[in-house]
Amino acid sequence: MRRNRRSKLRIGLLVLALGLTHALAGPNVEVSLEGSLLEDSNGSAAWTSMPEDARVAPGDEIRYRVELFNAGDREARRPTAVGAIPDGTVLVEGTVTTAPVLDVLYSIDRGRSFSPRPTIVVQDESGLERTVPAPIEMYTTIQWTWNTDLNSGERKDVSYRVRVR
Repeated sequence: MRRNRRSKLRIGLLVLALGLTHALAGPNVEVSLEGSLLEDSNGSAAWTSMPEDARVAPGDEIRYRVELFNAGDREARRPTAVGAIPDGTVLVEGTVTTAPVLDVLYSIDRGRSFSPRPTIVVQDESGLERTVPAPIEMYTTIQWTWNTDLNSGERKDVSYRVRVR
């Protein structure tokens, strides 16, 4: 009887361990961010990798590339990437990656809320409040959500550019 209990306990622990391993397996999405600086030398512009301690000046453009890689063994359903617009910069209109498989949303409150076209409330000359599109200078964050899965071993990336104020 005692031996039977130990066997059941061992089998139970083995099943639990296998169950935990199976539960821990799945998508494992790694996100990386890379910045490039637009440099103009001898009349030809080129993007160069930007070290963290790079010095920038007003008017400089920086391209950010956000890459997702699924290192897991299962697909990640509708993965999402987020890109911050750093303080002291403004989003360059028309440079955000868009595609039919992407839902692109923007935030003007550092990612607390997102919208395809953020709005603000302003007061007109007569004192009436009205809702208008937020100027691009107010954008703080971009969010991309794929309408497709990120398969195991697959990479997807998006990019955007900012201009230093």
